[in-house]
Amino acid sequence: MANQIETDTHAKLVKEALVQEAFKAKVFRAEKIVVDPRVRLKCRVPLCNAYGHNLMCPPNSLDLDELKEILTHYQWALLVQIKTPYAEGFLGAKKVHKLINHLEKEANRMGLVYAAGFIGGECKLCEQCVGQGSQEPCRHPFQARPSMEGVGIDVLRTAKNIGLDFEINHSPELIWNGLLLLE
Repeated sequence: MANQIETDTHAKLVKEALVQEAFKAKVFRAEKIVVDPRVRLKCRVPLCNAYGHNLMCPPNSLDLDELKEILTHYQWALLVQIKTPYAEGFLGAKKVHKLINHLEKEANRMGLVYAAGFIGGECKLCEQCVGQGSQEPCRHPFQARPSMEGVGIDVLRTAKNIGLDFEINHSPELIWNGLLLLE
């Protein structure tokens, strides 16, 4: 019975993702998430302008050991992809952020109280993040989500592992990814 409920819940989340502008969405075993320290290294070499300036990016985000420990508590994950023309730039980043927040709320409503969302790239909810060391707290603490890359998730290899692979710089469109960890 539990497996049927799980399957139904996963199917509903995938359907909701597709209704809400994702062009691809797939639930998969969380063990297929690839964590690689070289991905997080790319936040520093060459130095990303979000490093140390965005509260959802390193050094403010989870480190690799924390993420690896957290992943041991999850059986499932949902990867969503949004496609936007290059001309729209970072509009896709905002769309995937909004979608992950929506799906996380839906998962919570369905009883998955430990669902946790991650976005591709840095948080773009604000024109400029209050940043590290600021006296001002995050302006959107219930909507801000950590960067998959910033916590060390290899988005390209994870997507390839589950059959949703995509290419960077070889397409007329940008593919934005978001991840939702599910119990």
